[in-house]
Order: sequence, then structure tokens, then C-alpha cells
Amino acid sequence: MRVGVPLVKRIHAANPGPELRVIALTCMIGSDTEETPLQKAQELGIEYPVALSAMFGEWTPYLNLNKMPGLTYAYVIGRSGGVVWRGDTSRDTEEFIEAVRTALAAPPARALFASADEALAEAVSAYALGDFARARKLTEKVAGKFAKKKGEEAERIRAEAAALVELVDGTLADLAAALDQAWEARDPASFASAANALLEAFPKSDAAGTVRPRLAEDPEFAASVESWSTWIELRDERPPAFPERREKLEARYAKSLETYLKQNATGPGTEQVRAWLERFSAVEE
Repeated sequence: MRVGVPLVKRIHAANPGPELRVIALTCMIGSDTEETPLQKAQELGIEYPVALSAMFGEWTPYLNLNKMPGLTYAYVIGRSGGVVWRGDTSRDTEEFIEAVRTALAAPPARALFASADEALAEAVSAYALGDFARARKLTEKVAGKFAKKKGEEAERIRAEAAALVELVDGTLADLAAALDQAWEARDPASFASAANALLEAFPKSDAAGTVRPRLAEDPEFAASVESWSTWIELRDERPPAFPERREKLEARYAKSLETYLKQNATGPGTEQVRAWLERFSAVEE
């Protein structure tokens, strides 16, 4: 549990809101008692939940020392509930950090169901990674393959395929509704957020196609949306351990924030930027 804890602790501390959750898994070894993991967590200053599990996947597939190459193996689970990255955080530190950043910045998506047939594995993976067009295409391909087959297995796969298509369409509907609501309320922050999400997740959708025409109708609102969009893009580039970690990655991001402040002294996000920079300057290397 010791190796890799500092980085995860800093990521947890840098994201105190509901956007990120951390759960550690550990097990008892030798003369350990049930109190040992709690004592170790307290010694390490861990403030997130620590679950006690068996060593070799008996209780959960997320802790199996027969399959994991190191004690700092981790999973990053995205907004939809699917695994978007897994690996050794000590060996693949940069990949891990980028996976967390990407997951935090990803558009909202409806939650995946608990399990699916192996035939839909590729489609489910695409959905979890936010490639919704590919997820739908792959799902329809699987559904077509089993369309005329008989038996419980074929029926189950068709039902799961239909459910996955519904998730894709529902995610699009949610984003389109958010855009409509923001437009009606003339809420530039919400409109920019919904528009960015739509253009990233469903760039060829009818809903995404309404973004520019709407903004053309109201130039003053469009200018405000552009300001918010600039801030949202900068915010989503934040390394997940910033401002609690002082490495090259975070230092570069701090420079970007300083530049943003010079150009937008009172614009969207400036209070957050100042708070981040103040905290960053106080963190020890």
C-alpha cells in the first residue's frame, strides 16, 4: 500500500468535490490483524476509503496479485462506470495521470449496465472510452449478427445490444436537452459546457449542428459563450494532482494559468485560477 500512495493522495486532495472518488484495496498478510490496514492508512495520512480484500481475486477482480505486475496497479473508471485505463501507476505514471485527467474532462454519459456478453465487449469498451459513434456502430453489427438466431443466448445478446444503443441515444438526448435549457435561459456557462460536450461526443449530430446557428442569432451571448468555452478548455487541461503536486507537468500548467490571468483579469474562472496558483506556490516540492 505504501508505493504510489503520495501521488494518489495528491490527486485526491486536488479534487475535493464529487467529480473524483478514490478507493484503495489492501489485504492482510502474515500476522496482520483487521486493525493493521487502518493503522497503516492512518500512518500514511490516507483520507479516502480503504477496502479489505482477499489477495487473489476471490472477493473482487480489482485485487488479484496473480495477474497484477505490482502493488501500485490501479484502475481508472470513467463517468459511465466502465474501466478506461488500468496499469501500474509507478511504472506508467504519465499514462495514469493522463487517464485520470481525461476521465475528469469527459462528457457526461449514462451509466453502463453491470455486465454484457463477450460479443459486445468491443462496443462496451468504445462506449466507456466515449467513442459513442463507434459504440453504436459495433452494437448494431452485433445485433445484426444475432438478429435471426434462436435460443436464450441470442435473445440475451439482442436485449443487451438494444440496451447499449439506448444508452448511446440517451446520452445524446441528455446533452441536447442541456444545450436547449442553457439556450432558453441564456446561460453562457452551461451552454458552453453542453456545446463542448456535444461537439466532442457527437460532432455529427443534429444537436451539435445547432450550436453555431444559435450563437449567430445573439452575438453578445456568443461572445460570453466563447469566453466560458476558453476557460472550460483550460480547466479540463488541468493535471489531476494540480495544485497539490509540483512537477514539470504541473509547473507548465501553472504558466498557462498565469497567462490566462494576464489576458482575462475578471473573466470566467479567474477566482478559481487565483486560488489554484496561491495553493500551488505554497506546496513543497
